[in-house]
Formats: sequence, structure tokens, C-alpha cells
Amino acid sequence: MKDGHEKLVFPPTMYWEQVCKNCPKAATDYITLWRLPQKKNRIFIPFDKVREVFCNSRQSFSHNLLSLVKEGLVSSHPCEQGFLIELVNWDYDDNTLTP
Repeated sequence: MKDGHEKLVFPPTMYWEQVCKNCPKAATDYITLWRLPQKKNRIFIPFDKVREVFCNSRQSFSHNLLSLVKEGLVSSHPCEQGFLIELVNWDYDDNTLTP
């Protein structure tokens, strides 16, 4: 996109399988995160938009987010106005598989 925001369609298969196996309740939230416009894999979700975007409560989303953090699929940074989330994506270096 022109403004530097990317919109990724689907997570890498390896990550999607990990979500389905280890934290299936967070699967729909994970897909939604990947479908949101991003800037360098970072997403900001204001607290008052959680229910609108993810169709569940802030507490439920927070619990699902914690499950994804524990799996190493996202990182979440504390913020007073909302959730600042960074998606883990393929690394293009010599130590990892290339997509």
C-alpha cells in the first residue's frame, strides 16, 4: 500500500498449525490480526475497538493474546490506550527457513 501499511492475507503455515494445535481458542483472533493493516508487522488496537474488531470482550481478547504470546507468535507491549501487538513473521536470514 502507498502509506507503508501492508495487509497480509494469511500467516505462514507453520505458525497457523501451531495456533491450531496449542491455542485453538485464539485462532480467530490470530487470523484477524493478520488481516488487519500493519506497518512493519505492528498493529495498534485501541481498547474501545476490541469488541468491534474481534467480536469478543477485552478480557477474552487479552487472554487469547496471552496464549499467542506464550507460543511466541506475537509480542505485546504495554500501552495505556490499547494493545500494541507485533506479529512474528518469517525471518530472511541464514539461520531460518525462507518462506
